[in-house]
Amino acid sequence: MKTIQFFVSTLGVDEVMVDDNTKLHCTCEGFKSRKKCKHVTWCENEFSKGTFPIQVDKATPDLEIQKAKESNEAFRNLLIKYGKIEVI
Repeated sequence: MKTIQFFVSTLGVDEVMVDDNTKLHCTCEGFKSRKKCKHVTWCENEFSKGTFPIQVDKATPDLEIQKAKESNEAFRNLLIKYGKIEVI
């Protein structure tokens, strides 16, 4: 699974991931009990616009961006270090 978005919540940080079948999953308690949550809904809304807008700091080094293409873990690390964390 590939992380696509982080969200700040009252309990910490929730992480939305997409699997190989483009199904979304979230680490929040709501998703664990209902298989749906506001984080997944927000991401589905963004996907419905065409593509998912990954937002990273403009000062992100090109080398970091190139490394992120190599693996899901490297991509997740890029988002942690330079990505926009949403609050909904």
